[in-house]
Amino acid sequence: MSFTVVEDVKSQAFDYVIVGGGTAGLLIAARLTQDSSVSVLVLDAGKPNLDDPLIMRPGQFGFSFGKPDYDWAFMTAPQALAGGRPFFWPRGKSLGGSSAMNFAVWSKPPKVDIDDWERLGNANWNWNNYQKFNEGLATFYPSEDGEINKYAPGLVAPWKETFGHGPLMLSQPKRVLPVQVKIQETFAKIGIPTAPAPNDGVPDGSYVATGTLDPATNERSYAPNVFMQPHSSRPNYKVLTGAYVRKIITSGDRELSATGVEFSVDGDVYEVVIRKEVILCAGALKSPQVLELSGIGRPEVLSSIDVPLKLALYGVGENVQEHIHVGPAFQLKDDVPDYTYEVLRDPESYAKHLELFTKNEGVFMISATTFAYLPLSTVSPRADKLLEAEKKKIDAEKATYPPGLEEQYKLMLDKIEKGAPGFELVMFPGHVSMPKQPEPGKKYVTLAAATNYNFSRGSIHSKSNDPMEPPTIDPHYFEHDIDLQVLLDMVKYIRTIAATAPFSEYLLSPDAELNPGSEAKTDQEILDWIKSSSGTTFHTGGSLSMLPKEMNGVVDSKLKVYGTTNIRVADMSIVPLHFSGHSVATAYTIGAFGAAIIKGEF
Repeated sequence: MSFTVVEDVKSQAFDYVIVGGGTAGLLIAARLTQDSSVSVLVLDAGKPNLDDPLIMRPGQFGFSFGKPDYDWAFMTAPQALAGGRPFFWPRGKSLGGSSAMNFAVWSKPPKVDIDDWERLGNANWNWNNYQKFNEGLATFYPSEDGEINKYAPGLVAPWKETFGHGPLMLSQPKRVLPVQVKIQETFAKIGIPTAPAPNDGVPDGSYVATGTLDPATNERSYAPNVFMQPHSSRPNYKVLTGAYVRKIITSGDRELSATGVEFSVDGDVYEVVIRKEVILCAGALKSPQVLELSGIGRPEVLSSIDVPLKLALYGVGENVQEHIHVGPAFQLKDDVPDYTYEVLRDPESYAKHLELFTKNEGVFMISATTFAYLPLSTVSPRADKLLEAEKKKIDAEKATYPPGLEEQYKLMLDKIEKGAPGFELVMFPGHVSMPKQPEPGKKYVTLAAATNYNFSRGSIHSKSNDPMEPPTIDPHYFEHDIDLQVLLDMVKYIRTIAATAPFSEYLLSPDAELNPGSEAKTDQEILDWIKSSSGTTFHTGGSLSMLPKEMNGVVDSKLKVYGTTNIRVADMSIVPLHFSGHSVATAYTIGAFGAAIIKGEF
């Protein structure tokens, strides 16, 4: 088995030490250990939780959130422009990281979003190479029982044939609800086109998403059961769980070289020796903290936490970007044939659907697969005015921006003006909304609005030199007013959809809208609801941005930390400019890039 114990690794030397056995970390370990002469140790703070039904069984969205065996359960700093409240930022703490707790959506970004990474100075980080690495990660298996054919032919077309040639398994849910078909028909009626090529860089419009699900068992296909367990016989692939990394041990003056990693298990502190490299894969929220505790970062941050400065690198923990969403929720008529996730709130009903799961029936066989990626001009009638106001704000403030930020904003404005699909609708077959909660025995859907091209930038920094203390996370939500105003217009757009047949015919009349509810009539009332009820979409990037050093970059295009000889980062923290889409496909792809770079294949 790949698992090891601390007694067998303490003070030992490994070619590569990977910090974080998450989405990218286990993939890189699997690729590196294809060479039997290479030794790899993965240090992960979480528990294995292998074959855990809370992870493996689909449809339990959010069931592991807040549970310490599965979730880091981070909280942000209070957000001044969102009612002064902190936001809950769940992240996977099990082995496998957030691939063990996400909503299993496999979506790729628009081509322009990845090509922007190269435009920012990262040679070869472009859509063509993204596709090359991504296609080797996963294989899509078309549905055999025909439920997807309930949708219009254009929505079904991308999923008729197998694609990809990797070990991750992608499939469609085995069951499709009538309301999911009706919302897609309504999208078409109001003029939303069918996305022409959602798997090939053109997700513009509506489509039926695929997920990381084994089509035979309908269970989660994720990093541990794809990139670790099949390789358990490799003696050069070691995984130590329950290992909290405290810092990277370095030496050198002009350039730092990692010589070891210090970590703790059950409160006792140990070290391992590095022969070649250390690879940070702890995620966008933890990787900056590891660098700072190792003496690499902004001098004022390190001084504040009493960590000796070894390497001044001003981009560490900066340029943090996150998607944000708000969820208008609607009650369905009692007599519609759909079952929604509300049935899992009742213990007897939950047990009934567990039994149905064994027969490929019931609520565990559905998923959130209804998506639309739209241009700003579709969701906002005042798109031009919002963009003009944002340009004026940027022009007035640019002298205060850190290096490189103005270049990011220019790319963002350009693609939004050209109609890039950065504004997302997701129809979730259940209630995921605030503040009003569902009435027992009733059925709900949430038609969420997500903004994926946000201008506000945040930070993530260590609050002390105690590695067990979570970092201070401050996303600076809504500091650019356009981020808030777009959500306002998207809520109005969703109300238009809800008033349009055939979706409207499925809704309770006249009081279907639970949140924000009929009492939110004016713009200010809707804005107040957004500030009090919006949430993260769990896709944080940018905290160790891959950018030229003069643009406040932390890693170069080979993923090496500036000023070091052998420290790399390969996780969502390196994303220099955020993309429109859910993050797991890209997190795996970053891992594939990283493995190829380390092996000298790219």
